Amino acid sequence: MINLRQQLFLNQSDMKLKTLFAVSALGLCVSAYAADTKPFRSTREHARAEAADWKPLGTGTLVDGWVTPGLMYPAGDLDPKNYPFEVEIYESVSTPCVYRLISPWTSDKFPFREKNANNEPCDIIIDATNPDFVKIEPQASGFLHADPNHSKNYTDPFMIGNMGVYYLNDGNSEEDIIAYGFASTMADGVITVVKPCFGKSGSNSDFGYSWPNMPDVQSVITLPHKETAKWVERGELTFVDGFIYPGFKGDPARAGWKVPFEELEGSDGVYRIVNPYLARECPLLGFNTNTSSAWVVIDASDPGIVLITPQYSGFSSVVDGSDFDFYIGNDAGNLYANELWSVSDIKQYLPGRLDKMVDGVITVREPLFGPNSTAGFGMQWVDKNDKPLSYAAKFVFPWAAVEPGPDSGRERTFYESFEDYREDYGMSWIPEGWSQINTEENTPTAEMLSHNVNNTWYGCMSSSMFQEFTPDGEKEMFIHFAYDGDWCSPDAQDEWLVTPQMRLEQNEELHFLLQADFFSVYDWVNDYDFSAGIYRERNVVNTLKVMVTTDGGDVWDEVWDLEKDVVSHLSDAECYGASDLRYRPYDVDLSAYAGKDVKIAFRYVRTGQRAGNSMILDRVVVDHPESSGVAAVAPECSRTPAVYYDINGFEVDFDSASPGIFIEKSGETVRKIVKH
Repeated sequence: MINLRQQLFLNQSDMKLKTLFAVSALGLCVSAYAADTKPFRSTREHARAEAADWKPLGTGTLVDGWVTPGLMYPAGDLDPKNYPFEVEIYESVSTPCVYRLISPWTSDKFPFREKNANNEPCDIIIDATNPDFVKIEPQASGFLHADPNHSKNYTDPFMIGNMGVYYLNDGNSEEDIIAYGFASTMADGVITVVKPCFGKSGSNSDFGYSWPNMPDVQSVITLPHKETAKWVERGELTFVDGFIYPGFKGDPARAGWKVPFEELEGSDGVYRIVNPYLARECPLLGFNTNTSSAWVVIDASDPGIVLITPQYSGFSSVVDGSDFDFYIGNDAGNLYANELWSVSDIKQYLPGRLDKMVDGVITVREPLFGPNSTAGFGMQWVDKNDKPLSYAAKFVFPWAAVEPGPDSGRERTFYESFEDYREDYGMSWIPEGWSQINTEENTPTAEMLSHNVNNTWYGCMSSSMFQEFTPDGEKEMFIHFAYDGDWCSPDAQDEWLVTPQMRLEQNEELHFLLQADFFSVYDWVNDYDFSAGIYRERNVVNTLKVMVTTDGGDVWDEVWDLEKDVVSHLSDAECYGASDLRYRPYDVDLSAYAGKDVKIAFRYVRTGQRAGNSMILDRVVVDHPESSGVAAVAPECSRTPAVYYDINGFEVDFDSASPGIFIEKSGETVRKIVKH
């Protein structure tokens, strides 16, 4: 077992703008190579790497700012722009926008091939997954100077990279590096390497040199007629970490956290998880010594075999006194990338080793990790008896069922997710069969809509701007708080969104998801003392009410109020802490209306002026217990300790859990409960 020492290393060094230079021509700039570093990949390794996980893109061009400027004394007299040459380029299958330049300086296309004494293939890896911050880690170029006048350096490898990575390894942030102009970029299929740098090893102490007579020299890689891959934001998923978490804290089932994710445009199922171990809610954040961005790419284009090829997770810590970079992946991904198995062969001959995506959830049954992506990969956590721990990893996507599962003992009477909305409908759409009751001054006119103003309920695409993506599809209902402006009335709002009529069964409950700013429920502008952190008074200026009618709308009953039933029970500090727009689940008892035809209204109430905030509604469900379900509790199960699960199916500690909907299992009895 690997013993992880829980140490935190902080690197808060300021940006160091060092003046780096080489003393002369290429033959004099490096002297020795680190003994523990392998300068070149063998022919066998080269062929293996080319076959595993790489697809050929074709022939591109390289303007070489690393080697060419130093081939004449004094260094810098050869302008690389005058000597572009062709180079074969491959792209990673599992991680689009990671490129492999096939041995540029041993190729016959290199105009100064005769000056290279090395004949062993040596590829160059370029990580352009972030087009605004292209990374070229220090690596052997495959160039050895053949000038007999520089025999001292005849066998010295020449390490290359880019200045962005140099400063990143020195502890600076990507944002600062970009601001100072040291970030390499990719746009329109062209990679521009500003400040190409080199050295005698990959260590920052021996790396970071540039040519003194060409301070503005660049390396430019033009890809072979390839458009830049586009990653599209898809919201947040829940990540249950069976890869790394068990080594630090044990069972990950109770510790899932939200992580942004993106989908490769046009891929239909290739996702990348954005900075999973730098996320705000990550419970391992304090153990992570890495501060740089990292994406975990998951290929679920075939849901029957999910591939997570070994890749850096973005998490580093200390193992047995040494730095340990955690590479993670799954069994099928390792077979595919390192053992060169095809996808079809894995499915045919090893069906028991497949991880799948089912109902919006990817479950990795045997999470693997290692200190690298190749020879050291394939580790698992074990207990004190060296028995592998059986903790799975899960990726729960937003479209995964958030309602109670089939064992919950509930049947639906009504369900609406607002997924019928289309962007071309504009700002006036509500679902078919629904209706509105609006104040006259806020009822949208054609003129208001032409100015993109609607102060009533309307359907829209979910967004992450100042709010949270919906966990149920991609659409939601939105209402904007009106404020002073050319077309935004400051008048009070009392805007109703009304469901179609439905007949209720016994013991019906209403469930819905709502984003609401608790802090703005009260008049914080006039009544909140920021120095003391308290409301001087709690004057209600904004709330949401749930109304029910049994006569078509003549008489309405108020059955729930956000302020009375939720916010009033919170402390001032809790209200302040819930000032963001995040989805929270709510439940309303409708059992008093059993056997009746009803309509349900979501009534947004605001006093006017600049008080209050917008609200967002999604996933409206009315359901009741199955007739043969959990209503009957077996006496023999009454003393069985209960186990609790959240709405995503993960076991939780009910006593310490946040308010919400939970599933309680006690023996053979299953029921849904609500914690307020």
